[in-house]
Amino acid sequence: MKELAEWTMEVLNIDPESENWIYDILLLVMIVFIATVCGIIMRRLILPLVKKLVRKTHVKWDDYIFSDGVIKVIGQLVPAIIAYFLTSLLFEIKDTIFHDLVWRVMNVYLIAVIIKFVCAVIESIDVITSQHSTLKDRPLHGVYQMFKLIAICLGIIVIIAN
Repeated sequence: MKELAEWTMEVLNIDPESENWIYDILLLVMIVFIATVCGIIMRRLILPLVKKLVRKTHVKWDDYIFSDGVIKVIGQLVPAIIAYFLTSLLFEIKDTIFHDLVWRVMNVYLIAVIIKFVCAVIESIDVITSQHSTLKDRPLHGVYQMFKLIAICLGIIVIIAN
């Protein structure tokens, strides 16, 4: 990918040594493009196949765990992970404000999507227990809301700590 950014700068007749910020922006645009393409592939191809496979099983709990809410968040989680790892691989450790800002934004985005995923799984577990015959009469909804609140608070603490 670095070679592609260098080739693009060469085609545009820009000196990579003097215009380092353009090179960094090109790398960032490529990272966003690759993560977006991977997200589209995940949402349009892989996740519908997983949904079909899950629906064909005779077990009921996997239908809830892989509900539409969880599948949607998984579709957001994959591009976040890809963007996070590409950012760490392509941006060398430098003490510039741009690199620090990009790194922090990627951290916040990844943590936020992970929190969404945890909340979606907790919501699916809540639906499972509310429809189960022995757990239907128990007041577990408040417990699951508390777990979601704890997950959100921990995520906010981790985001602030970064």
